[in-house]
Amino acid sequence: MAADLRDENKRLHRAGQTVGAQAAARVVSVLCLLVQTPLLLRHFGTENFGWLMAVTSFVGLSQYIDLGSAIALQQQLSVAWGTGDSERLSQVYAGGRRLLGRLAAAWLLPGLVLGLVLGPRTIPSPGGILEIWSWVALVLSVLVGLRYSAGPRLAAAIQSGWLAAGWTAVANLLALGAVAMGASLNAPKGFFVAAIASSQVLPGILTELQLRRRFEWARKPMSNDAVCASSATIWAEGLHYAVPNLAGAALQMSTPAIFAHWGGYTATAAYSVLLRLYGLAVQGQAMVLAPLWPAYAEAEAKGNRAWVRRTFAISLAITAACMLAICACAGLLPWITSYWLGASSPAIGAPFAWLISLWCCVTVANQALSYLLLGLGELKRIARGVGVAHLATLGLMAAGGHYYGAIGVAAGLTCGAALLATPQFVACTARVLAPDKGSTAQ
Repeated sequence: MAADLRDENKRLHRAGQTVGAQAAARVVSVLCLLVQTPLLLRHFGTENFGWLMAVTSFVGLSQYIDLGSAIALQQQLSVAWGTGDSERLSQVYAGGRRLLGRLAAAWLLPGLVLGLVLGPRTIPSPGGILEIWSWVALVLSVLVGLRYSAGPRLAAAIQSGWLAAGWTAVANLLALGAVAMGASLNAPKGFFVAAIASSQVLPGILTELQLRRRFEWARKPMSNDAVCASSATIWAEGLHYAVPNLAGAALQMSTPAIFAHWGGYTATAAYSVLLRLYGLAVQGQAMVLAPLWPAYAEAEAKGNRAWVRRTFAISLAITAACMLAICACAGLLPWITSYWLGASSPAIGAPFAWLISLWCCVTVANQALSYLLLGLGELKRIARGVGVAHLATLGLMAAGGHYYGAIGVAAGLTCGAALLATPQFVACTARVLAPDKGSTAQ
Protein backbone atom coordinates (compact mmCIF):
# COMPACT_ATOMS: atom_id res chain seq x y z
CA MET A 1 0.00 0.00 0.00
CA ALA A 2 2.75 2.44 0.97
CA ALA A 3 4.77 1.53 -2.11
CA ASP A 4 1.75 2.13 -4.35
CA LEU A 5 1.16 5.52 -2.72
CA ARG A 6 4.79 6.51 -3.28
CA ASP A 7 4.52 5.46 -6.93
CA GLU A 8 1.38 7.53 -7.35
CA ASN A 9 2.96 10.60 -5.75
CA LYS A 10 6.09 10.29 -7.92
CA ARG A 11 3.97 9.83 -11.03
CA LEU A 12 1.87 12.93 -10.28
CA HIS A 13 4.98 14.92 -9.31
CA ARG A 14 6.68 14.14 -12.62
CA ALA A 15 3.51 14.96 -14.54
CA GLY A 16 3.12 18.20 -12.57
CA GLN A 17 6.70 19.23 -13.27
CA THR A 18 6.18 18.61 -16.96
CA VAL A 19 2.92 20.58 -17.01
CA GLY A 20 4.48 23.54 -15.16
CA ALA A 21 7.51 23.74 -17.44
CA GLN A 22 5.35 23.25 -20.53
CA ALA A 23 3.02 26.03 -19.38
CA ALA A 24 5.84 28.56 -19.26
CA ALA A 25 7.20 27.46 -22.63
CA ARG A 26 3.74 27.34 -24.21
CA VAL A 27 2.99 30.93 -23.12
CA VAL A 28 6.02 32.09 -25.10
CA SER A 29 5.02 30.02 -28.14
CA VAL A 30 1.43 31.24 -28.11
CA LEU A 31 2.47 34.88 -27.77
CA CYS A 32 4.78 34.44 -30.77
CA LEU A 33 1.92 33.04 -32.87
CA LEU A 34 -0.44 35.81 -31.76
CA VAL A 35 2.09 38.48 -32.72
CA GLN A 36 2.98 36.70 -35.96
CA THR A 37 -0.62 36.60 -37.25
CA PRO A 38 -1.32 40.37 -37.60
CA LEU A 39 2.23 40.87 -38.89
CA LEU A 40 1.66 38.40 -41.73
CA LEU A 41 -1.83 39.72 -42.46
CA ARG A 42 -0.56 43.28 -42.80
CA HIS A 43 2.38 42.20 -44.97
CA PHE A 44 0.58 39.76 -47.28
CA GLY A 45 -3.09 40.68 -47.12
CA THR A 46 -5.91 38.19 -46.54
CA GLU A 47 -5.55 36.16 -49.76
CA ASN A 48 -1.81 35.54 -49.52
CA PHE A 49 -2.04 34.94 -45.77
CA GLY A 50 -4.67 32.26 -46.43
CA TRP A 51 -2.38 30.66 -49.02
CA LEU A 52 0.60 30.71 -46.63
CA MET A 53 -1.43 29.11 -43.82
CA ALA A 54 -2.77 26.45 -46.20
CA VAL A 55 0.74 25.53 -47.35
CA THR A 56 2.47 25.55 -43.95
CA SER A 57 -0.31 23.44 -42.39
CA PHE A 58 1.20 20.55 -44.37
CA VAL A 59 4.23 20.51 -42.05
CA GLY A 60 2.07 18.63 -39.56
CA LEU A 61 2.10 15.67 -41.94
CA SER A 62 5.34 14.54 -40.28
CA GLN A 63 3.27 13.10 -37.43
CA TYR A 64 1.06 11.12 -39.80
CA ILE A 65 3.26 9.68 -42.54
CA ASP A 66 5.22 7.53 -40.09
CA LEU A 67 2.38 5.00 -40.53
CA GLY A 68 1.83 4.79 -36.78
CA SER A 69 5.47 4.02 -35.91
CA ALA A 70 5.94 7.09 -33.68
CA ILE A 71 2.87 6.19 -31.60
CA ALA A 72 4.11 2.60 -31.20
CA LEU A 73 7.58 3.91 -30.33
CA GLN A 74 6.28 6.16 -27.55
CA GLN A 75 4.06 3.40 -26.17
CA GLN A 76 6.96 0.93 -25.98
CA LEU A 77 9.27 3.56 -24.50
CA SER A 78 6.66 4.37 -21.84
CA VAL A 79 6.30 0.73 -20.84
CA ALA A 80 10.08 0.22 -20.69
CA TRP A 81 10.46 3.37 -18.59
CA GLY A 82 7.58 2.40 -16.29
CA THR A 83 9.08 -1.03 -15.61
CA GLY A 84 12.61 0.37 -15.13
CA ASP A 85 14.07 -1.71 -17.96
CA SER A 86 16.91 0.55 -19.14
CA GLU A 87 18.28 -2.06 -21.55
CA ARG A 88 14.92 -2.37 -23.26
CA LEU A 89 14.55 1.44 -23.27
CA SER A 90 17.87 1.78 -25.09
CA GLN A 91 16.95 -0.88 -27.66
CA VAL A 92 13.53 0.60 -28.39
CA TYR A 93 14.95 4.11 -28.79
CA ALA A 94 17.72 2.96 -31.13
CA GLY A 95 15.28 0.88 -33.18
CA GLY A 96 12.80 3.75 -33.39
CA ARG A 97 15.42 6.23 -34.58
CA ARG A 98 16.55 3.85 -37.32
CA LEU A 99 13.01 3.11 -38.45
CA LEU A 100 11.96 6.77 -38.60
CA GLY A 101 15.13 7.67 -40.50
CA ARG A 102 14.46 4.99 -43.11
CA LEU A 103 10.84 6.07 -43.46
CA ALA A 104 11.94 9.67 -44.06
CA ALA A 105 14.37 8.50 -46.76
CA ALA A 106 11.67 6.33 -48.37
CA TRP A 107 9.26 9.30 -48.53
CA LEU A 108 11.81 11.69 -50.12
CA LEU A 109 11.16 10.98 -53.81
CA PRO A 110 7.36 10.53 -53.62
CA GLY A 111 7.18 13.59 -51.36
CA LEU A 112 9.01 15.80 -53.83
CA VAL A 113 6.90 14.51 -56.72
CA LEU A 114 3.64 15.09 -54.84
CA GLY A 115 4.77 18.48 -53.55
CA LEU A 116 6.04 19.84 -56.85
CA VAL A 117 3.35 18.36 -59.10
CA LEU A 118 0.16 18.33 -57.04
CA GLY A 119 0.93 21.12 -54.56
CA PRO A 120 0.88 24.12 -56.92
CA ARG A 121 -2.19 22.74 -58.68
CA THR A 122 -4.12 22.02 -55.47
CA ILE A 123 -3.20 25.25 -53.66
CA PRO A 124 -2.09 27.71 -56.36
CA SER A 125 -0.49 30.97 -55.31
CA PRO A 126 -2.91 33.94 -55.54
CA GLY A 127 -0.34 35.78 -57.64
CA GLY A 128 -0.11 32.94 -60.14
CA ILE A 129 3.58 32.35 -59.33
CA LEU A 130 4.62 28.68 -59.24
CA GLU A 131 6.47 28.98 -55.87
CA ILE A 132 8.68 25.92 -56.47
CA TRP A 133 11.04 26.72 -53.61
CA SER A 134 8.14 27.07 -51.18
CA TRP A 135 7.05 23.51 -51.92
CA VAL A 136 10.63 22.17 -51.77
CA ALA A 137 11.10 23.81 -48.35
CA LEU A 138 7.80 22.33 -47.20
CA VAL A 139 8.59 18.75 -48.28
CA LEU A 140 12.06 18.83 -46.72
CA SER A 141 10.63 20.21 -43.48
CA VAL A 142 8.06 17.41 -43.29
CA LEU A 143 10.72 14.73 -43.80
CA VAL A 144 13.18 16.29 -41.34
CA GLY A 145 10.34 16.46 -38.80
CA LEU A 146 9.66 12.76 -39.37
CA ARG A 147 13.34 11.82 -39.04
CA TYR A 148 13.73 13.65 -35.71
CA SER A 149 10.39 12.77 -34.12
CA ALA A 150 12.00 10.12 -31.87
CA GLY A 151 13.39 12.79 -29.52
CA PRO A 152 10.05 14.33 -28.49
CA ARG A 153 8.54 10.83 -28.21
CA LEU A 154 11.30 9.80 -25.82
CA ALA A 155 10.92 13.02 -23.81
CA ALA A 156 7.18 12.38 -23.44
CA ALA A 157 7.70 8.72 -22.54
CA ILE A 158 10.09 9.51 -19.68
CA GLN A 159 7.76 12.32 -18.57
CA SER A 160 10.20 15.07 -19.53
CA GLY A 161 8.03 16.66 -22.19
CA TRP A 162 9.08 20.07 -20.90
CA LEU A 163 12.29 19.65 -22.92
CA ALA A 164 10.42 19.62 -26.23
CA ALA A 165 8.15 22.45 -25.03
CA GLY A 166 11.17 24.59 -24.16
CA TRP A 167 12.76 24.09 -27.55
CA THR A 168 9.39 24.80 -29.18
CA ALA A 169 9.35 28.19 -27.45
CA VAL A 170 12.88 28.90 -28.69
CA ALA A 171 11.96 27.86 -32.24
CA ASN A 172 8.86 30.09 -32.24
CA LEU A 173 10.91 33.06 -31.07
CA LEU A 174 13.38 32.46 -33.90
CA ALA A 175 10.54 32.06 -36.41
CA LEU A 176 8.94 35.31 -35.24
CA GLY A 177 12.25 37.10 -35.68
CA ALA A 178 12.67 35.59 -39.15
CA VAL A 179 9.13 36.60 -40.18
CA ALA A 180 9.67 40.16 -38.95
CA MET A 181 12.98 40.35 -40.83
CA GLY A 182 11.42 38.86 -43.99
CA ALA A 183 8.59 41.39 -43.87
CA SER A 184 11.02 44.30 -43.52
CA LEU A 185 13.13 43.02 -46.44
CA ASN A 186 10.11 42.04 -48.58
CA ALA A 187 11.44 38.47 -48.83
CA PRO A 188 9.82 35.94 -51.22
CA LYS A 189 7.08 33.64 -49.97
CA GLY A 190 9.44 30.66 -49.86
CA PHE A 191 11.39 32.39 -47.08
CA PHE A 192 8.25 32.68 -44.94
CA VAL A 193 7.29 29.06 -45.61
CA ALA A 194 10.76 27.94 -44.46
CA ALA A 195 10.65 30.20 -41.38
CA ILE A 196 7.23 28.99 -40.22
CA ALA A 197 8.03 25.34 -41.03
CA SER A 198 11.27 25.53 -39.03
CA SER A 199 9.33 26.39 -35.88
CA GLN A 200 7.65 22.98 -36.11
CA VAL A 201 10.75 20.99 -37.13
CA LEU A 202 13.57 22.51 -35.08
CA PRO A 203 12.22 21.45 -31.63
CA GLY A 204 12.48 17.76 -32.56
CA ILE A 205 16.10 18.11 -33.65
CA LEU A 206 17.14 20.06 -30.55
CA THR A 207 15.23 17.76 -28.17
CA GLU A 208 16.89 14.65 -29.59
CA LEU A 209 20.35 16.21 -29.38
CA GLN A 210 19.81 17.24 -25.76
CA LEU A 211 18.50 13.83 -24.71
CA ARG A 212 21.42 12.05 -26.34
CA ARG A 213 23.82 14.29 -24.43
CA ARG A 214 21.89 13.90 -21.18
CA PHE A 215 21.46 10.11 -21.11
CA GLU A 216 24.36 7.75 -21.70
CA TRP A 217 22.04 4.90 -22.66
CA ALA A 218 20.54 7.06 -25.44
CA ARG A 219 23.86 7.04 -27.29
CA LYS A 220 24.94 3.57 -26.17
CA PRO A 221 26.14 1.39 -29.09
CA MET A 222 23.71 -1.42 -29.83
CA SER A 223 24.18 -4.62 -31.78
CA ASN A 224 22.69 -4.49 -35.24
CA ASP A 225 20.51 -7.53 -34.53
CA ALA A 226 18.99 -5.89 -31.43
CA VAL A 227 18.27 -2.65 -33.28
CA CYS A 228 16.73 -4.49 -36.24
CA ALA A 229 14.55 -6.60 -33.96
CA SER A 230 13.36 -3.50 -32.11
CA SER A 231 12.62 -1.70 -35.39
CA ALA A 232 10.60 -4.68 -36.61
CA THR A 233 8.56 -4.77 -33.39
CA ILE A 234 7.80 -1.05 -33.57
CA TRP A 235 6.87 -1.34 -37.25
CA ALA A 236 4.51 -4.26 -36.63
CA GLU A 237 2.84 -2.50 -33.71
CA GLY A 238 2.66 0.81 -35.58
CA LEU A 239 0.77 -0.74 -38.50
CA HIS A 240 -2.27 -0.94 -36.20
CA TYR A 241 -2.34 2.87 -36.38
CA ALA A 242 -1.40 3.19 -40.06
CA VAL A 243 -4.97 3.51 -41.36
CA PRO A 244 -6.02 6.36 -39.02
CA ASN A 245 -2.65 8.04 -39.53
CA LEU A 246 -2.99 8.08 -43.31
CA ALA A 247 -6.65 9.08 -43.10
CA GLY A 248 -5.72 11.82 -40.62
CA ALA A 249 -3.03 12.99 -43.03
CA ALA A 250 -5.58 13.13 -45.84
CA LEU A 251 -7.97 15.11 -43.64
CA GLN A 252 -5.33 17.59 -42.48
CA MET A 253 -3.89 17.91 -45.97
CA SER A 254 -7.24 18.50 -47.62
CA THR A 255 -9.00 20.80 -45.14
CA PRO A 256 -7.23 24.07 -46.13
CA ALA A 257 -7.51 23.15 -49.82
CA ILE A 258 -11.24 22.39 -49.49
CA PHE A 259 -11.85 25.71 -47.74
CA ALA A 260 -9.84 27.47 -50.46
CA HIS A 261 -11.72 25.66 -53.24
CA TRP A 262 -15.24 26.34 -51.98
CA GLY A 263 -14.71 29.65 -50.17
CA GLY A 264 -11.49 31.11 -51.56
CA TYR A 265 -8.35 31.99 -49.61
CA THR A 266 -10.44 34.40 -47.52
CA ALA A 267 -12.17 31.36 -45.99
CA THR A 268 -8.81 29.67 -45.43
CA ALA A 269 -7.53 32.82 -43.72
CA ALA A 270 -10.62 32.96 -41.47
CA TYR A 271 -10.21 29.26 -40.62
CA SER A 272 -6.52 29.80 -39.77
CA VAL A 273 -7.24 32.81 -37.55
CA LEU A 274 -9.88 30.85 -35.64
CA LEU A 275 -7.52 27.90 -35.22
CA ARG A 276 -4.86 30.16 -33.72
CA LEU A 277 -7.39 31.70 -31.34
CA TYR A 278 -9.26 28.55 -30.29
CA GLY A 279 -5.91 26.75 -30.36
CA LEU A 280 -5.03 28.51 -27.10
CA ALA A 281 -7.49 26.20 -25.33
CA VAL A 282 -6.71 23.16 -27.48
CA GLN A 283 -2.97 23.50 -26.89
CA GLY A 284 -3.54 24.26 -23.22
CA GLN A 285 -5.44 21.01 -22.82
CA ALA A 286 -2.76 19.07 -24.68
CA MET A 287 -0.09 20.67 -22.51
CA VAL A 288 -1.81 19.46 -19.34
CA LEU A 289 -2.99 16.05 -20.54
CA ALA A 290 -0.14 14.90 -22.79
CA PRO A 291 2.05 13.94 -19.77
CA LEU A 292 -0.76 11.62 -18.64
CA TRP A 293 -0.27 9.30 -21.64
CA PRO A 294 3.03 7.84 -20.35
CA ALA A 295 1.73 8.08 -16.78
CA TYR A 296 -1.29 5.94 -17.74
CA ALA A 297 1.08 3.44 -19.38
CA GLU A 298 3.26 3.27 -16.26
CA ALA A 299 0.27 2.82 -13.95
CA GLU A 300 -1.16 0.12 -16.22
CA ALA A 301 2.19 -1.70 -16.30
CA LYS A 302 2.10 -1.75 -12.48
CA GLY A 303 -1.53 -2.89 -12.37
CA ASN A 304 -2.91 0.29 -10.78
CA ARG A 305 -6.14 0.76 -12.73
CA ALA A 306 -7.76 2.68 -9.84
CA TRP A 307 -5.23 5.51 -10.28
CA VAL A 308 -6.00 5.53 -13.98
CA ARG A 309 -9.73 6.02 -13.33
CA ARG A 310 -9.19 8.83 -10.81
CA THR A 311 -6.77 10.68 -13.06
CA PHE A 312 -9.01 10.28 -16.10
CA ALA A 313 -11.89 11.88 -14.17
CA ILE A 314 -9.66 14.89 -13.49
CA SER A 315 -8.72 15.06 -17.18
CA LEU A 316 -12.42 15.25 -18.11
CA ALA A 317 -12.91 18.24 -15.79
CA ILE A 318 -9.94 19.98 -17.42
CA THR A 319 -11.38 19.20 -20.85
CA ALA A 320 -14.75 20.73 -19.89
CA ALA A 321 -12.97 23.93 -18.81
CA CYS A 322 -11.16 24.10 -22.17
CA MET A 323 -14.46 23.67 -24.02
CA LEU A 324 -15.96 26.57 -22.07
CA ALA A 325 -12.92 28.71 -22.97
CA ILE A 326 -13.39 27.94 -26.69
CA CYS A 327 -17.06 28.91 -26.51
CA ALA A 328 -16.15 32.13 -24.69
CA CYS A 329 -13.71 33.01 -27.48
CA ALA A 330 -16.44 32.40 -30.07
CA GLY A 331 -18.87 34.63 -28.19
CA LEU A 332 -16.32 37.45 -27.83
CA LEU A 333 -14.85 37.04 -31.31
CA PRO A 334 -15.71 40.51 -32.73
CA TRP A 335 -14.16 42.24 -29.73
CA ILE A 336 -11.08 39.98 -29.74
CA THR A 337 -10.32 40.35 -33.46
CA SER A 338 -10.79 44.12 -33.38
CA TYR A 339 -8.08 44.47 -30.72
CA TRP A 340 -5.88 41.64 -31.98
CA LEU A 341 -5.94 42.07 -35.76
CA GLY A 342 -7.53 45.46 -36.27
CA ALA A 343 -8.40 46.43 -39.84
CA SER A 344 -6.39 43.50 -41.24
CA SER A 345 -8.82 40.93 -39.78
CA PRO A 346 -10.55 38.73 -42.39
CA ALA A 347 -14.34 38.75 -42.37
CA ILE A 348 -15.58 35.95 -40.09
CA GLY A 349 -19.31 35.30 -39.83
CA ALA A 350 -20.80 34.17 -36.53
CA PRO A 351 -22.16 30.81 -37.86
CA PHE A 352 -18.74 29.96 -39.30
CA ALA A 353 -17.00 30.92 -36.04
CA TRP A 354 -19.40 28.82 -33.93
CA LEU A 355 -19.10 25.78 -36.19
CA ILE A 356 -15.30 25.85 -35.95
CA SER A 357 -15.56 26.35 -32.18
CA LEU A 358 -17.82 23.29 -31.93
CA TRP A 359 -15.31 21.28 -33.96
CA CYS A 360 -12.52 22.38 -31.60
CA CYS A 361 -14.67 21.33 -28.61
CA VAL A 362 -15.14 17.89 -30.16
CA THR A 363 -11.39 17.77 -30.85
CA VAL A 364 -10.43 18.35 -27.20
CA ALA A 365 -12.98 15.76 -26.06
CA ASN A 366 -11.56 13.16 -28.44
CA GLN A 367 -8.05 14.15 -27.43
CA ALA A 368 -8.72 13.43 -23.75
CA LEU A 369 -10.11 9.99 -24.61
CA SER A 370 -7.27 9.20 -27.02
CA TYR A 371 -4.59 9.90 -24.40
CA LEU A 372 -6.24 7.37 -22.09
CA LEU A 373 -6.63 4.75 -24.81
CA LEU A 374 -3.06 5.26 -26.02
CA GLY A 375 -1.68 4.90 -22.50
CA LEU A 376 -3.59 1.66 -21.98
CA GLY A 377 -2.67 0.32 -25.42
CA GLU A 378 -6.33 0.15 -26.48
CA LEU A 379 -6.52 2.76 -29.24
CA LYS A 380 -5.62 0.20 -31.88
CA ARG A 381 -9.00 -1.46 -31.32
CA ILE A 382 -10.76 1.46 -32.99
CA ALA A 383 -7.91 2.61 -35.25
CA ARG A 384 -9.46 1.46 -38.51
CA GLY A 385 -12.89 2.77 -37.57
CA VAL A 386 -11.46 6.21 -36.78
CA GLY A 387 -9.60 6.14 -40.09
CA VAL A 388 -12.85 5.46 -41.93
CA ALA A 389 -14.47 8.33 -39.99
CA HIS A 390 -11.72 10.71 -41.16
CA LEU A 391 -12.26 9.74 -44.78
CA ALA A 392 -16.04 10.03 -44.45
CA THR A 393 -15.53 13.50 -42.94
CA LEU A 394 -13.69 14.51 -46.10
CA GLY A 395 -16.74 13.45 -48.11
CA LEU A 396 -19.06 15.48 -45.86
CA MET A 397 -16.83 18.55 -46.21
CA ALA A 398 -16.75 18.30 -49.99
CA ALA A 399 -20.53 17.80 -50.17
CA GLY A 400 -21.18 20.67 -47.78
CA GLY A 401 -18.84 22.94 -49.73
CA HIS A 402 -20.50 22.04 -53.02
CA TYR A 403 -23.93 23.10 -51.80
CA TYR A 404 -23.24 25.77 -49.17
CA GLY A 405 -19.68 27.03 -49.69
CA ALA A 406 -17.29 27.61 -46.77
CA ILE A 407 -20.04 27.30 -44.15
CA GLY A 408 -20.92 23.88 -45.58
CA VAL A 409 -17.27 22.78 -45.34
CA ALA A 410 -17.19 23.84 -41.68
CA ALA A 411 -20.44 21.98 -41.01
CA GLY A 412 -19.11 18.82 -42.67
CA LEU A 413 -15.89 19.00 -40.65
CA THR A 414 -17.79 19.39 -37.38
CA CYS A 415 -20.44 16.75 -38.08
CA GLY A 416 -17.83 14.23 -39.20
CA ALA A 417 -15.86 14.57 -35.98
CA ALA A 418 -18.88 14.66 -33.67
CA LEU A 419 -21.05 11.98 -35.27
CA LEU A 420 -18.52 9.56 -36.75
CA ALA A 421 -15.31 9.63 -34.66
CA THR A 422 -16.47 10.64 -31.15
CA PRO A 423 -18.93 7.71 -30.63
CA GLN A 424 -16.09 5.27 -31.28
CA PHE A 425 -13.83 6.94 -28.72
CA VAL A 426 -16.63 7.00 -26.14
CA ALA A 427 -17.63 3.36 -26.66
CA CYS A 428 -14.04 2.11 -26.44
CA THR A 429 -13.37 4.16 -23.30
CA ALA A 430 -16.50 2.79 -21.64
CA ARG A 431 -15.37 -0.77 -22.39
CA VAL A 432 -11.86 -0.16 -21.08
CA LEU A 433 -13.00 1.44 -17.82
CA ALA A 434 -15.75 -1.07 -17.11
CA PRO A 435 -15.51 -2.40 -13.51
CA ASP A 436 -14.41 -5.88 -14.61
CA LYS A 437 -11.62 -4.54 -16.91
CA GLY A 438 -8.03 -4.74 -15.80
CA SER A 439 -6.53 -4.62 -12.35
CA THR A 440 -8.09 -2.79 -9.41
CA ALA A 441 -4.92 -2.58 -7.34
CA GLN A 442 -4.98 0.30 -4.87
